[in-house]
Amino acid sequence: MRMRNTGLHSFTVAIAAASLMTGASTLAQPRYGAVGDLYQEVCSACHGAALEGTALGTPLVGAELVGGDSTEALQNSIRVGNPEAEMPAYDGVLEPDQIQSLAIFILEQRQGYTYDHYGVRAQIGIPGGVQNSEHHDFVLEPLIEDLAPLPYSIAPLPDGRLLLTEKKRGLSFISADGHQSEVVPGTPRVYGDSTIPDGPRALDRGLGWMHEAALHPEFEENGWIYLYYGDRCEGCNEVSRERNAPVSMTRIYRGRIRDGAWIDEATIWRSAYEHYTPGTDLSLGGRIAFDDDGHVYFSVGAKNGFYDLGIQDLSTPWGKIHRVSEDGSIPPDNPFVGVDGAIESISLAGDVAEFHTIGGAPAEGLCGSGLIDLLAELRRHGTMTAKGVFAADRKRFAIPVVEDRGIRFSKLDASNLVQAKAANYCGQYIVLRALGLDPQ
Repeated sequence: MRMRNTGLHSFTVAIAAASLMTGASTLAQPRYGAVGDLYQEVCSACHGAALEGTALGTPLVGAELVGGDSTEALQNSIRVGNPEAEMPAYDGVLEPDQIQSLAIFILEQRQGYTYDHYGVRAQIGIPGGVQNSEHHDFVLEPLIEDLAPLPYSIAPLPDGRLLLTEKKRGLSFISADGHQSEVVPGTPRVYGDSTIPDGPRALDRGLGWMHEAALHPEFEENGWIYLYYGDRCEGCNEVSRERNAPVSMTRIYRGRIRDGAWIDEATIWRSAYEHYTPGTDLSLGGRIAFDDDGHVYFSVGAKNGFYDLGIQDLSTPWGKIHRVSEDGSIPPDNPFVGVDGAIESISLAGDVAEFHTIGGAPAEGLCGSGLIDLLAELRRHGTMTAKGVFAADRKRFAIPVVEDRGIRFSKLDASNLVQAKAANYCGQYIVLRALGLDPQ
């Protein structure tokens, strides 16, 4: 659609699409998420596991909220509590972003949203009339319709055309008068062999999709275009061979378009094949951004298929924002270059953490062995219970590890670590049994 400023300007900001979808995974269906877990830990004893209320607290759904039902009002209620109703204040107990997330979670539940609420087949409505915003008044006009089902990004070109990516079709041009070209020849292959199933969890969970097309900040001088793509292969790693199924992972290309064709292609970033997974490309989180110093940023979402497992593991690509130079080289000032600064071993002496970092550099985070050491120390000192709760204050969500470096350890970190190790143990146990060996 075209957004027309009712003052002086006219410019294109979006394209009417058949549907918009958010990510999920084919490997495992996770719990609602960290915020849902936080609600269960902090709020459910009084307000009920389903927000229905208990003898100790009022319902949070199906009833008016005394303090108001805006995000701001809910955040305030959580921060200051309600002494008359014996609701504790969580200011200083929870982080501000946790309080905000809880408020949004409660509002979503009040509106009836659930993990299965995808709305894939919902019709998109274009509001008519003048729309008001802080900076402009504008109207929306359709530019092009009847696109492929999964359009993803647009990049306005200096000549007035748009570069459009459609996940299952690829890269094409949209002219200023709303006509679409054929797919730009020479661009990476896109797979359109997935479909939307019936049922409430209706999501198209394909692999090998085109995501964002982003113009280099100096595009008019150098012509570089960056593509975020789900690189798909079959038989390229153990998981693919065992399942006889394709796998994919983020790949960032750059190239130019000359005489309508994609040329000068170069890979800016890709992971090792061992990290390619059968998890849907819905989870890739395919966005690219640039800064003013020659760096490219891109996101890799929950492509591991197990939601948040492994996101703090520096050896895996998922659950992270990556930063490379515009030619794909690694900037020397990147965090964890050479992994120096990652805490690889740690012990506790009272409230003091004694640790060793890789390279002897200042602490920047915890690697896998550091996490295992820390959890063992917390259990040895009785700081954390066998159920992953901080013994001194079961409502506490996180503790500082290296406070002056901003490194913390939360109940969620403990849960993720235990789940990962349990999955590893179970996998090894099953393999040994299948080979006729005694797992003991």
